[in-house]
Amino acid sequence: MIRNKIGILVITCLLTLGTAACGAGTSDGFLYTKRISDSNGQFEHGELYQKRSSAAKKVDDVYLRFMTKVDDDTVLGVYGEGPGTDSYVATYNLKEKSLTKITQVANIEEQRISATSDLSTVCYGDKDNGIVLYDLSSGESKVIEKPTGLKEPMITGDGKTLYYVSDWKLIKQDIASGDKTTLAKDVHLYTLSNDGSFIVFTRMGRKNNSIMYRYDIESGEETQIMAAKKLAENLSISSDNTKLGYVTHTDAYFSSWGRTVLNVCNLKTGKSKVAFKSGFAAYIPSIILF
Repeated sequence: MIRNKIGILVITCLLTLGTAACGAGTSDGFLYTKRISDSNGQFEHGELYQKRSSAAKKVDDVYLRFMTKVDDDTVLGVYGEGPGTDSYVATYNLKEKSLTKITQVANIEEQRISATSDLSTVCYGDKDNGIVLYDLSSGESKVIEKPTGLKEPMITGDGKTLYYVSDWKLIKQDIASGDKTTLAKDVHLYTLSNDGSFIVFTRMGRKNNSIMYRYDIESGEETQIMAAKKLAENLSISSDNTKLGYVTHTDAYFSSWGRTVLNVCNLKTGKSKVAFKSGFAAYIPSIILF
C-alpha cells in the first residue's frame, strides 16, 4: 500500500504542468504564451498563461510573441491571429486583461521588441530596414540604424540609448548623437536589467551550450555567471534584478515531442534550477520572468 502511494505521488509530480523534480526550483512568477495546434500540427489559436509557485493559470486566449515587460502589470509584444494573418505591436494589461494594438507591422524580425518606460516610443527590428523607432504620439516610424546580423534591438526606459547585437558584437548606441561603443564580442543573446545598470549576455560554448556573463555598464567589468547545459534563449531578468530566466529545449526522439524548459538562475550565486517544463509537443514562443 505504501509503495502504491509513493508511486502515485511520483507520477503526479512528473505529470503536473509547471513543476520539475516534484516542485524543485521556483521563480518570482512568469508569463508565457502557448501555441495550440490541431491534430495535424496546424495553428489553431494562442493562449496566455501566468504561473506563480506551482500553479499555472490561463489569462486569456491571446497569441502574443516576443514579449518584454513594461511594468509589473503591462507587457509589450507582437499580437496576431496566427500564420498568414496581420501582426500588430501591442500591449497587454494583466490586471484589466485587455489588449491594445499600437501599430501594424508586416516585416518585423522574429525577435523581442521593447519600449520606453512611458510607452511613448517602441523599438523593433525590421527585416529590410534595420532598427525602427515608432513614435506613438505622431504615429511616425524612423529608421535609426541598419546593422548587419541584427539581433535584439532594445531601447532604454529613458529613450536615450539603444543596445543591440550586430555580427556577434554587443553595441551601445546614443540615439541623439549616433555614437557607438562595442561592449563585448562573440555575443549570442543578451538582456538588459530593469534598472539599466547591467547586462546579461551569452556566448556559445563548445558543447553547443551557452556561457552566461554579467556586464556592468558603469565600470565595463565583465564577469562569468555560469555555463548552461544547453543553448539558452528568451533571456529575462526578474523585476528585482536578482534572477535570470532563460529557456532551453529538451532532446526529443520525435520532433513534435520536444519540451520547453524554463530555468531560473540566481545572479549572485550562479546556481540555476528548473522552474517549469511544458508538456510534450507544447510550443511556447515567448516567456517573461517577473
